[in-house]
Amino acid sequence: MERFRTDKALNALIRFANLGGGGLNKMRALKLIWLSDRYHLRQYGRTITGDQYFAMKNGPVASCTFDLLKGSGISFDIGEMQNIAEYLTSSQYNYSVHGEADIDVFSETDIEVMDLIWEKYKHYDHFALSELSHNFPEWIRYKANFEIAEKGRYEIVMDDFFVNVSDKIGLFNDSEEFLNESREIFLEFSA
Repeated sequence: MERFRTDKALNALIRFANLGGGGLNKMRALKLIWLSDRYHLRQYGRTITGDQYFAMKNGPVASCTFDLLKGSGISFDIGEMQNIAEYLTSSQYNYSVHGEADIDVFSETDIEVMDLIWEKYKHYDHFALSELSHNFPEWIRYKANFEIAEKGRYEIVMDDFFVNVSDKIGLFNDSEEFLNESREIFLEFSA
């Protein structure tokens, strides 16, 4: 399994907030990170953040990144918490950032993908991104669970990220041959 990269998750939050004028809605940021991780996994065989994904009522969620935004959940060491607090100010639904993202933590493909996702989805608000996410197999797999119970979270099967989705933007519709190659790289990384 990939290892969660606190530095990449924090800097992805900062980067998207900077692109959004200095702050963003938390759900919107989490959906942009999910789309970035999903796309990067399909193209390059690994996610950007190394996060673990869960299906929740409002769609797929990068669990550790969500905890980072909340300031709770997983255990961050003291240095990481001070670093997070230095860059993020969080309210109930939104967060703002102080400073620029450290792009040195990212590969060229990480930056390329985050910029692409921002360009394609920057006009979507958090509700539109949540609704969009309900058309993806990693959420559809658990749809019936959410019809029964309002709350809950279900660990996403990462192989669902390799399933094509037809949407008007068209980023998630690759040939099976290409996806099989990316899936093999992912399996090597996660072994």
